[in-house]
Amino acid sequence: MEVLGKQSLRATGLMALRLPNSLREIGEDALESTNMLTSLTLGSGLTELGKGVFRQTRLKEITLPAGLTQVPENAFNNSIWLETVILPNTIEAIGPAAFKGCSALSYMVIDRDALPDIAPDALEGTKLADVDIAATATKAQEDAARAALAKLGIQTNVWRANEADQAPYAPGDAFTFDAATGLLTGYTGTQTEVSSFWNMQTDGGLVAVSGIGEGIFRGSAVTRFDLPRSNQFTTIGKEAFADSQLAEIRLFDSLTTIEEGAFRNCKQLTQVIIPDSVTTIGAGAFAGCEGLTSLVFPASAEVAPDAFQGLNPDVLRATASATDEQLARQAAQLNLPWYMGLLRVGEESTLVPMPESYTPNAETDFEFDAATGQITKYVGAFADVVIPRSIGGVPVRGIGFTAFSDLTVLSVAQGQQDNLGLRSVVIPETVQEIGDSAFLNCKALERVISYGPITLLGVRAFEQCEKLTDVQFINGIREIAGYAFHMCGALTGVDLGNKLAIIGEGAFQKCGALKQMRIPASVTAIGNGVFIGCDAMETLCFEKPDPALFPEASSPFPMEAPNLRIYLPEDTSDDMLKAFQTFTNGALMRMADIVQRGGCPMQTAEASAPEQPIAEAPEVTTPAEPALTDAPATPAAPVAEPAAQTPPAEQPAAPSGGMQDYIDKMLVCSKAEAAGVVLDPAVIGRYDVRFGADGQAVMTIGGVAMPACPWQQQGDTLVVDYFGTSFVFKLTPEGLQLNYYDAMLLTFIPE
Repeated sequence: MEVLGKQSLRATGLMALRLPNSLREIGEDALESTNMLTSLTLGSGLTELGKGVFRQTRLKEITLPAGLTQVPENAFNNSIWLETVILPNTIEAIGPAAFKGCSALSYMVIDRDALPDIAPDALEGTKLADVDIAATATKAQEDAARAALAKLGIQTNVWRANEADQAPYAPGDAFTFDAATGLLTGYTGTQTEVSSFWNMQTDGGLVAVSGIGEGIFRGSAVTRFDLPRSNQFTTIGKEAFADSQLAEIRLFDSLTTIEEGAFRNCKQLTQVIIPDSVTTIGAGAFAGCEGLTSLVFPASAEVAPDAFQGLNPDVLRATASATDEQLARQAAQLNLPWYMGLLRVGEESTLVPMPESYTPNAETDFEFDAATGQITKYVGAFADVVIPRSIGGVPVRGIGFTAFSDLTVLSVAQGQQDNLGLRSVVIPETVQEIGDSAFLNCKALERVISYGPITLLGVRAFEQCEKLTDVQFINGIREIAGYAFHMCGALTGVDLGNKLAIIGEGAFQKCGALKQMRIPASVTAIGNGVFIGCDAMETLCFEKPDPALFPEASSPFPMEAPNLRIYLPEDTSDDMLKAFQTFTNGALMRMADIVQRGGCPMQTAEASAPEQPIAEAPEVTTPAEPALTDAPATPAAPVAEPAAQTPPAEQPAAPSGGMQDYIDKMLVCSKAEAAGVVLDPAVIGRYDVRFGADGQAVMTIGGVAMPACPWQQQGDTLVVDYFGTSFVFKLTPEGLQLNYYDAMLLTFIPE
């Protein structure tokens, strides 16, 4: 049977009725005036009820099945015995007079986060005292439901229902209770999974439970505790669960206070969600909860600095409502690592681990101080080094003083002070410090990729690494000490990230190839002479326009950089702009109209290294199979002599066909331009490229042969992936054109 027809059982003497799951519809007035009917079970397949279907029955309670979307007009009208109604979350509307005149109706469950549409007279004449909405509803939704019912003239309590798997209640005599404070003060029961009562009976009547007192479950075998969903429970007292076996606690958003040591040493706890209602988390509240894998707390709360002592910072998350300012304040209050900060629930750490495609060098290639976690000396023979994450089972935390440098008094006397063997270094995410002079005079070093969040880059760490062109701090850097990159004449790219705080004196002094740099808003101090000798510098972009970044009488800018321009944010005030201009003129000891507002024009050269690591990093394997050839990775663009005195030789024309004319052929540079000046290709050295049909490209840069790298066609461009650096060759009427680090515009045609 699928349909029970209109008025089919109207005014019968039925006392009980069970309808099958196959029934889909009950027609209008089908059971009206069955005033002996006290028991009714509806099947799970029911999807439609007719008007007046249960009007004037003797039912005391009714549960409507999921699948129904409407409680129709007059459905239970004048069913004066009806006391309890349970509606599923599929109900979207309660029609006119649906429960009108149900004078005994005092309790209704509406299993939805928000109330359905309710007709103005749907509940008229009822005595609703309690309405439960879904356990998943928020406090705001509870308040909204209460307000909506009040608007209908129904003054009632609205609660969020207990969770379906709520822990059982203990016997009433298992607790002792202080009626004056409303606190449960003792527990003598043997039950290990317990829900708190909402109220306790006293000589003066029922008193709401407002919390649990000091040490009530200290050292106990209780494994689970559920707070009541009464809106009255506010406090978890000092050491309430300290040293207990507690593995699960379900909190509710009436809670405001978690006192000192409340959960100290609850080692079985794995997950805790502290609601936004909590305003105070006391000292050591979760200290020693070493089993926690997730702890969510409100960033708006006052949290003691040691509240989470001993926890892995990565398990902490703020509730979703946290503002950026609150996150920053809490991160500072809790002394979280600068490179991690505090994330909201659902957010993942942005720290990038060193890709597994890198093969670390053997541990025997390093002298290592296990007590400090520092590499004290590189003793291997490989030019390309990947530092391991651990040595002898101890994490590598730092690269020590002169660890890769050969500069000593003896080496100078012997004329062997320069390390000429080291070419590239990859640093894992475990490393947080690069010590003083760590790579001093590594004159063949070309490239450094650090996955370690570097808290300190030491004094003269890379001084006189004169071939160093590219340094990437993938996970950021906090402080650059004095003269860290002094005399790195080939350096063209350093990404400072967005968490750098200090740039020390002379940090980039005499980096003659450096053309542009962004100074993040996180920087609080810039030392004297930072950019002195960076005479090719063209663009400095300050994200925070404050001359107070510089010490008094500071001269940070390159004195002989004719094309230097300094850019401040668009919203820089007139006073700040003037102050910055005044400081700049004083630092340069001349009137220099080089400071302006506006979007920073810094361009990421088409051949520059990306901020994020590539998916497949080159491996450093064995001496027989090095990851890189003996050729330099990306040599700096040569300094062009004035070309007007030497006209370029006549070159053959570009082919007239499409991209296919450039595949599997030797392409040579036919034209070169620098700053609008046409150069003779013969003067700048040989530049060529061959895009092999096998997907590998081979290039010569400035006369230096480069190792084969993959290439692919992207629209009207051919892109070479040189170990994470993209060389983009664009099809033009003249040939394939490469913007080479914004230093030269090179055009290639078949040889």
